Amino acid sequence: MPRMMGGNYDPCVDDYAHAFYNRPEVQKALHASDGVNLKGWSIC
Repeated sequence: MPRMMGGNYDPCVDDYAHAFYNRPEVQKALHASDGVNLKGWSIC
């Protein structure tokens, strides 16, 4: 389980989102790619 800082803030949430949206099966489910030609997602 990820560590939380005071106030239930997780400083690594951007890292988790980046890893999640760059997974081939997630991009395919979102119709963002065909599961082979992946897009490079980043958090703004």
